[in-house]
Amino acid sequence: MKRIFALVAVLALFGAACSSDDSGDSSDDTTTTTEPDVEAAFSKFCETATTYVDDLNEYTGLFGDEPATITVGQLKEGSENLKKAGDDVKADSENLQKAIEDYNKVQQETAEQQEKDTGTTSTTIVEVDVDEGTLERVQQAQADFDTTIEGISDDTPLDEAEVEFQSAAYALQVSWSTLLTEAGCLDEDQQALDQIKQFTAGLQSDLTTLGFFSGKIDGIYGPETVDAMKAFQKDVGLPETGLGILPGARGTAELASLVGPAHALRLGCTGETVDAHEALRIGLVQEVVDDLDAGLARVHALAERLMQRSPTAVAAFKRALLEGLGQPEAVRLDLERAAYEHTVDTGEAAVGRASFDEIRQGRTPSWGPRR
Repeated sequence: MKRIFALVAVLALFGAACSSDDSGDSSDDTTTTTEPDVEAAFSKFCETATTYVDDLNEYTGLFGDEPATITVGQLKEGSENLKKAGDDVKADSENLQKAIEDYNKVQQETAEQQEKDTGTTSTTIVEVDVDEGTLERVQQAQADFDTTIEGISDDTPLDEAEVEFQSAAYALQVSWSTLLTEAGCLDEDQQALDQIKQFTAGLQSDLTTLGFFSGKIDGIYGPETVDAMKAFQKDVGLPETGLGILPGARGTAELASLVGPAHALRLGCTGETVDAHEALRIGLVQEVVDDLDAGLARVHALAERLMQRSPTAVAAFKRALLEGLGQPEAVRLDLERAAYEHTVDTGEAAVGRASFDEIRQGRTPSWGPRR
């Protein structure tokens, strides 16, 4: 993929694209000899490069309603599939580069001949006008992605491999999306891209303040940012007061509601770290498991139990409980009463009564949709 970066600088030129130097009468023949070829090559490049970004999105979920999940098979096949897509981008970028070179050559030859014949010249040439910072970020993201792929082996734990792979693919996708947007190939995802980069830049800034991140604050969640987050999570404390600031991300606003004022003050004022068992003891977490597999098994078991229950009743319970937090007793009771009446009015209570024996035997009644 390295040669593509020397060629991809032609991308952004089609935003500002052409410049002209008119000092006499112009001729249509001097500006249209190979222009359709250049336009066709540019369109083909945009199509292929956009497909490449879409392929990356399968592993990142950046532009979509649901987060991406990676299976073992996808992880093994991902590098091969993305390499092929990258090769297609490279081939089309080379075709675009050649079309531009041919176009400019014709324009130059025409201008030279025109000057000999008339003493004046008029021509339009394609010039490079690309943000070097954007181009460098694509280069870096591609190098990081290649390094990440090489570092994943059969012995790499799946959860670790997934994080490494997704973060590298994410950085590559954001970098390419930025470049293709500047080139005029993408536009509909620009607002979402800007919001994502703004959020990530804020995260990088916070990690820099806390001493975990020393890279460039560019809004791209790449491997370097991932390493900083790992270091921060490993520390698992609230070090901010030791740096002259205070815990954000609800570390000040909500921590006391989870562990109580005493423990919240201890953690926030001292920056003390806690292990999993201490976190369980003080109520910071609900359960502790031995490893990732055990954790996933527990999650699946809870999900199975949840799926056996009435979606309407579960939603009504959650709404009454959460809306009642911090409210006077009278308000909480009113919320509870309204939620109960809702299950009766929707018929879910009747379904439960009629299916009591079925429920006792562990079978799931025919609950209605959530209402």
